[in-house]
Amino acid sequence: MGETKRISINTLGVIVGLVLSVGFIITGLVQGLAAALDPASATFVYLVTLAGLILIPICSRENKWGFLSAMVLGMVNFVFKTSWYLITKLPLPESPEFRLTVVGGAIWLIIQIPIIIFSYRAYRKVSPLKTA
Repeated sequence: MGETKRISINTLGVIVGLVLSVGFIITGLVQGLAAALDPASATFVYLVTLAGLILIPICSRENKWGFLSAMVLGMVNFVFKTSWYLITKLPLPESPEFRLTVVGGAIWLIIQIPIIIFSYRAYRKVSPLKTA
């Protein structure tokens, strides 16, 4: 039998963050998120979800490019969602779209922070800086 390889806490943090992010988006899509978003935002959400699904097995193998890609994906999501809040006219709090787009988007924004942090830590551990 082969030896089992243990993954680091940082790798586990990236994987859990990506799974939470993808799961949260799929739950929102089931509840009607795509209908509440404009077509450009819905396309972005679909692409980000697909990228997250692709990155989960890559990061589980502790690939440095996977961690770098997860970090970039988390930053893009964070910047996109933050700028979306600043640019877009938000729906009324009584509307069902408010819960899906504003509250759900804020939770998704918070999920991106651990993805960025843990993928940075895992990338640094897998690819240490070379000193002279």
